[in-house]
Amino acid sequence: MSTATKTYLYDRKGPWPQPSPNHPLGEAPAVLHLPPVEISQWKANIGSRYTRTVFTYWPTAGLSVLREPSIEEVPDAEFDRLFNHTPFGRFMRPVVAADYQGPFQALLADPAYAYLLADFSLMRNVEPFEGLYIAPTQVLLRYPAGADDQRSHKETVAIYLPFSNLLLNPSNGAAWDLAKYYVLQGANYRLVLSVHSVLHFPFDCINAITKTQLPMQHTVWQLLMPHLAFTLVVNNAVLESDSSPIFNNQWLPYSAMTGRKEGFEELLVAAYEGLPDLPASYPPFRYTLRPDKVYTDYGLFLDAYYDTIYDFTAGVVAALPPHELREIGQWARQISFWLPDFPDEQKILEVAPSGQREVLAGTLAKIIWDLSVSHGADHYNYSLIPVRKIPMRLRVAPPSTPDAPSFQRADLSTRLDIFKHLYLRQMFFRAVNVSLLCDTDYQFGHDHLRGLQTKFHQQLRDTEARLRAQNVQLYIPLAEIPRSIQY
Repeated sequence: MSTATKTYLYDRKGPWPQPSPNHPLGEAPAVLHLPPVEISQWKANIGSRYTRTVFTYWPTAGLSVLREPSIEEVPDAEFDRLFNHTPFGRFMRPVVAADYQGPFQALLADPAYAYLLADFSLMRNVEPFEGLYIAPTQVLLRYPAGADDQRSHKETVAIYLPFSNLLLNPSNGAAWDLAKYYVLQGANYRLVLSVHSVLHFPFDCINAITKTQLPMQHTVWQLLMPHLAFTLVVNNAVLESDSSPIFNNQWLPYSAMTGRKEGFEELLVAAYEGLPDLPASYPPFRYTLRPDKVYTDYGLFLDAYYDTIYDFTAGVVAALPPHELREIGQWARQISFWLPDFPDEQKILEVAPSGQREVLAGTLAKIIWDLSVSHGADHYNYSLIPVRKIPMRLRVAPPSTPDAPSFQRADLSTRLDIFKHLYLRQMFFRAVNVSLLCDTDYQFGHDHLRGLQTKFHQQLRDTEARLRAQNVQLYIPLAEIPRSIQY
């Protein structure tokens, strides 16, 4: 088929990625020139909900603050649960005593345990408003040596505050309890503005190039298009709109964050560019075929759905005709220019010893998994954590000595702080789906591919049932997994 007879979604006039105007070298490529039809679709399906919520949610948030006006207590067992059974588990990285030089060095000597570090040093880049406080923190957790590193329970051992060179453990009473809130504040920001951001923004260049580069008859175009809906406009609104929570306009009811926009942009940079002085905890973004390992059963949950999606994409790839493979090479060449470690035209078409094109199948699986399961699970499970346990704003200074005086939880955040946080949660973090992964119709034109689609839908249901049987927490029900990034 000649190029002249092919039909392209937007007549090959874009969209197309470009360097981010906010931070050209430190943030993912941006897509700024959006097709008007996609803007209209977003306004009708998603933007209208934001508009309704901003005008109508205030009585619910206000009543909640009247009933519960202060931050909740977070006992040690609950603190550990938040790292073991929420998306906060994404932050933990193994610590090997022989390779580690840092504040926890003396605590790594017991060979009966393996250790993990959760690092929230990126909070050093946030400049809080007057009367508010932030503190970079690091947390050391442990589990029995030799135990399953994903299923085993992780116990918090110590918290370190770099600003005051303060190392705390549970025996430090009020200082320990206050430090836990600063850890949870850091985890809050690192999730929503840093780790979670790489599920959003790096995939915009894949989105734009797929729509522009591949003809609509192409099987991969048909495979990916349902998962690309709404996402370009959602991400553009987050990065560029002055009503975005990142801009933190204090006149808006959901402006719950603790400081100025410039500091929050540095959190995005920490996710994409990394922190050169902390490469183990903050490596730069690289495209990988498989999900990064998560050292809790959250990782088991995410991996199970990735494997299910991979089985589907492997079947689709096996059915691609030669001319479509050539076009995939061109598609990959363009994306690999923009996205670090995305397979280039040679790598993506490699044939494994099994006879399968595993790189291409894994690439497509990762795209679908990221935009649906991983993104949706983060939002769904994060939105179940009570906002009063993970404060955005703190008004009691962090501890500077191990015998810091006791504090009142009512002084940690004001009612207005909590009101704004509730509003922010309702507006931007609560999962509200327009379309679902489990009923996706790929509009395939061949019976074999339609059969693979039917099989995929059943395999998704089987995966949920298997996870339940294996006592892996269902971080998001299958019936709530979105098809694309819709919030």
